[in-house]
Amino acid sequence: MQYRPHRYTTDYPVQVEAPMGRMRAAISNVNENGAQLREAVGLSVGDPIQFHVLQNRITAIVQWSSGEMAGLAFHPMITVEQIDAIRNRYDGRRTPPRGPANLSLTL
Repeated sequence: MQYRPHRYTTDYPVQVEAPMGRMRAAISNVNENGAQLREAVGLSVGDPIQFHVLQNRITAIVQWSSGEMAGLAFHPMITVEQIDAIRNRYDGRRTPPRGPANLSLTL
């Protein structure tokens, strides 16, 4: 049995470019070497795929596929910043977007 480094649990939506076309999917866990993709129908072992994180194109190869799940190996490995973006579901902005303030005074 081969040891696999820890993967961080997440729920990060992605638009995947695969040999059969584009599809929406979600990353369910990730580390610098790979990820697990869910809602990925029709992927086969060996398929090259691509998606974007922080305006960078990420390339991966499908290592296994079962139903709507697939395991990915990144080529090249992704950066710590990209892992953090996927883990924390942010788009690279330095501060989170602010919503409208609800400033009311009750007497």
